[in-house]
Amino acid sequence: MEPITKSCAALDEYAVVVHAEDNVAVVKKPVTAGLSVRLPDGPVVEIRADIASGHRFAIRDIPQGTYVLQYGQPIGTSLEIRSGQAVTHSNMSDEVPVVRDVPEGLFNPAPEYIPEAEQGTFMGFRRADGRVGTRNHILIIPTSMCASHESLQISMMAEFNLYSRERFPNVDSVCAIPHNKGCGCQDGSPVEVLLRVLSNYADHPNVGGVVLLELGCEKTNLSVLETYLQRLGRKLTKPMVRIGIQQVGGTQAAIQAGLAAVTRMLPEVNATQRVAVPVNELVLGVKCGGSDAFSGISANPSLGYASDLLVRSGGTVLITEVPEFCGAEHVLAHRAKNAETARAVYRAVDWFKVYAAQWGAKLGENPSPGNITGGLLNITIKSLGAIAKAGTTRVEGVTDYGTPPAGRGLFPGGRGSNRGCLHHRSRLDHRQCYCSCDQAGFQQ
Repeated sequence: MEPITKSCAALDEYAVVVHAEDNVAVVKKPVTAGLSVRLPDGPVVEIRADIASGHRFAIRDIPQGTYVLQYGQPIGTSLEIRSGQAVTHSNMSDEVPVVRDVPEGLFNPAPEYIPEAEQGTFMGFRRADGRVGTRNHILIIPTSMCASHESLQISMMAEFNLYSRERFPNVDSVCAIPHNKGCGCQDGSPVEVLLRVLSNYADHPNVGGVVLLELGCEKTNLSVLETYLQRLGRKLTKPMVRIGIQQVGGTQAAIQAGLAAVTRMLPEVNATQRVAVPVNELVLGVKCGGSDAFSGISANPSLGYASDLLVRSGGTVLITEVPEFCGAEHVLAHRAKNAETARAVYRAVDWFKVYAAQWGAKLGENPSPGNITGGLLNITIKSLGAIAKAGTTRVEGVTDYGTPPAGRGLFPGGRGSNRGCLHHRSRLDHRQCYCSCDQAGFQQ
């Protein structure tokens, strides 16, 4: 660092120090070598290289073997970084401490709830079982990959030829969930997880009507799925039609039967109307998409603020993508309501590490080329920014894959990555989903 002896720009004109304990600054717009910036506490740093936006430079010397800090947390280990140098993999390793400590007496208080009289409402679909949906879909559910082609054809043809918002203003879509599971697989977990996911899709409050479609001879055929629903004590009270491809005579006949079912179902599902319901009925799913270094210091904290408001109003927030907790899981764990919940956060991450390793995957390879170009050099930086979507309230529990949360408040979990968690996150366990990327939020 240099004393203030020459003209220089204020740091915040070009970069931001995210946390008071950080030893790096994130560049807001491209800077060139030789630029001098003045830190808020007085010292001047001369930048030693051209640095792209989203990347970092050291605001003081970071000796070899000490941690590089952003968000007040380690994001890597210095290989000897001088003040003003760009932080890259040439002078920083990805090594960070793996924290698993849980104080036995850990306790975080419940948030300060907003008085009920001051809580808002939203227009939702109140279902027969008392739950509330934000959408009213007709869902085509194939019980296995053997019926996925037909399910997709039914939904697409219905969307283009049978459904329109003008004719059915209270129906949001006719959609399908094609997948590649349900037959030619091992018994046990592969079948159990699929049945759990499909059952929760059918039972979801965002779904106003269901067409269940089977081939007929697969492991997860209709009889197996309905037995599973009965075992869970689920009784679907919404309009529902069952179609067997083999039973009706093949693909074309099944598609025609599905279209006929949708035709009959549309007026009935459309009869359900939105009513004003308390905001505490809302379940918000949050996720990342197209992340860069600014996601964790702009969009994600903004979404986290909204998450806090919802939790304080008695609602529920789900944050999944467990691989993007790695390196930041201790932050979530230390926000848990008690020690057992903190240990559950660690178990979710450790389980996924073992699971991924069985398939030759390394969680450190999670960041995409776009992530890295945008300044997310490793999974730890990405994770620390990603969890900002979850706000600041305490963690109430951890959900397993395809499992609704056991209560209200903040629930991380779900296991899996962006693509692998879609069944858990997009329509299964929440009523509204927002993606904190540069694009507009999407609603399911």
